[in-house]
Amino acid sequence: MAKFPLLHVVGSFESCIQAQEKLTHKDVQVAINKFGGGVYACSATIELISYEKFIIPKGVTLQTDTINHKNLLVWGYFKPEIISMSAVYRSTQYEDGYELFGTTNDMEFTDQQIIARIKYYYHVEGVDYFARTSETSIKVYGLTQTDKKPQPPYLVMLDSTASKSVSKLIWQDNQHDSRGYWVYRNSDGEWQKISDFIYAVDLKDGLGEFVDTANHFNNHLVQYAITTESLSNVESDFV
Repeated sequence: MAKFPLLHVVGSFESCIQAQEKLTHKDVQVAINKFGGGVYACSATIELISYEKFIIPKGVTLQTDTINHKNLLVWGYFKPEIISMSAVYRSTQYEDGYELFGTTNDMEFTDQQIIARIKYYYHVEGVDYFARTSETSIKVYGLTQTDKKPQPPYLVMLDSTASKSVSKLIWQDNQHDSRGYWVYRNSDGEWQKISDFIYAVDLKDGLGEFVDTANHFNNHLVQYAITTESLSNVESDFV
């Protein structure tokens, strides 16, 4: 909450009346001169316009650019000539987690370090030439999509230590935009999806595993494949 400065005004009756039209609190006193006559005087407390309102970023908007994979923030000020710089804060949560992401001398900022299908929240703070920082602006968010296919897990193998009656697959994936994985099997010349969706957040250190308990493939060549599904719900090719 901005702290409004207070001005104490003492003046004539006319100035007192004019001041009272803007009062949030008033205390009017009538004085007596040395001859016993009444004179008009007033004492008034007037709330001035806070200087801080001029350095709070206004009209903050955000434009997402899926093609070029970026978020563009634009804002303004009541008095841009008194602004030294603007500080941009970013988080993946609305309520908290905001960290200083960058500063600019302009009234716009481009974030190109984004991952599709992740919401990024932003707010801006103004800093004047006396190094005074404003209150935070309103919060805005951006969410981009992509139709680009993700990469499949870069390491897929069968675990040789597993029981002979089952097939245990393990894979490694360190992509930051993976939503999860599907497991496919080919035992008769046709690929079939054999797993429920495996969420990437359930993997530990990017290491996934799946156990195929089907044991009726004796003397058959069995192939497996793992695909990645991105946060934009686009599935990779087989690996």
